[in-house]
Amino acid sequence: RRHKEVAANFLRHQPELIVSTGDILVGGVMASSSMFGNDWTNNFFGPLKGIIEGVPYYPTVGNHDQDLKDGAAGMKMAFPQLGPSLYYSFDYHHVHFTVLHCANRVVEFELQKQWFIKDTERAKDADWRIVILHVSPFTTGKYAENEWTVGGRKEMLETFVKQGVNLVLSGHDHSYQRFYPLKADAGDRHAVLFIVTGLAGTNPYFAKGNSYSAKVVNDIDHFCVINVTPKTLDITAYSNDNRVLDHVVLSKEKREEFIRSGMVWKERIAGR
Repeated sequence: RRHKEVAANFLRHQPELIVSTGDILVGGVMASSSMFGNDWTNNFFGPLKGIIEGVPYYPTVGNHDQDLKDGAAGMKMAFPQLGPSLYYSFDYHHVHFTVLHCANRVVEFELQKQWFIKDTERAKDADWRIVILHVSPFTTGKYAENEWTVGGRKEMLETFVKQGVNLVLSGHDHSYQRFYPLKADAGDRHAVLFIVTGLAGTNPYFAKGNSYSAKVVNDIDHFCVINVTPKTLDITAYSNDNRVLDHVVLSKEKREEFIRSGMVWKERIAGR
């Protein structure tokens, strides 16, 4: 029901595509991976009826999607673009999208790192680079101190900065969190914006925020709308009743200001 309430707002924003941060299914060892089973019909096809027939949908594989019996096979059948690796990329207008397969741990990125570097280098002419993954590398919620969050995130941030990633969208921690622009080192000439967008029908987790947090919204189902031009990424988070929860704009003309505002992530104070 709650996913349907969120999805009911989509068409009024006239989306040209939809990208998910993962866990489109409830999953579990007793759930069926069949697209004719209740998990798919109740949690995916039902809420998105009348939407995905006309709007391209790009999934990210979450732990609930892949951990049910034959879950990965079901995802590949529903979304052929996933391919055997479950990570992929695509271009749309001014944006290069990279969808990573980090369903359980951030450190899963290590196996995709060389592919990711080559992929983003091929996209050097894109105006914007957006990365989507399931596990949130930066969060102040339930998984803030878990090894599957902490392990590998410094290396991920270093790579994202070096490859010129502008925006990272993730899920897994069930809340909305936007961080200040992050750098891996004080001398970095690039900063990355991380947003956790992970609550659209499941049980909420509480995010407490910290000195890196620019905005935290708890207990509200939500979705994000990104309006793109060659010079701007205009990002708005909406509630399930279409109220604005957060708004931020990345601008090419204000790039230097954005970089100066970037904070260096230091593990020793993260989550405190």
